[in-house]
Amino acid sequence: MMKRLTNVRPIGTKCGKEPIAIASGQGKMTLRIDETRSTGSVLSKHIEASAKVISGGVGWDVTKSRSITVSGSKEVPRGKHGTLTGYVKYSGKKFDVQGLLAVGGWHTFQKNKTAYKPIGVCFKYSQR
Repeated sequence: MMKRLTNVRPIGTKCGKEPIAIASGQGKMTLRIDETRSTGSVLSKHIEASAKVISGGVGWDVTKSRSITVSGSKEVPRGKHGTLTGYVKYSGKKFDVQGLLAVGGWHTFQKNKTAYKPIGVCFKYSQR
């Protein structure tokens, strides 16, 4: 069955849930993270379309990993313990999947599936 994506629309950015880099220490000091990581696209579960169809619909190759640079620093005040954590920042698109039926043309059989590509880094800082 031929398939295509329709109703492709941007859904903004989000931060990943799994840390990709962490620095922590006792102040007074500067926490610093400088490294490069390779990370791939994140797709909804059970999308009934090939990677080629999804890639063409969203506008990037969902099978390729991207290299992102994790680089940041934060001052930890004297007497405090600080933790700087880096997460992958993603930009996403939502879409519907259609299939071409033998009779009756195109039919939408999956709605509101998502694809996210890595675009950078989100940082979270905590101290105690």
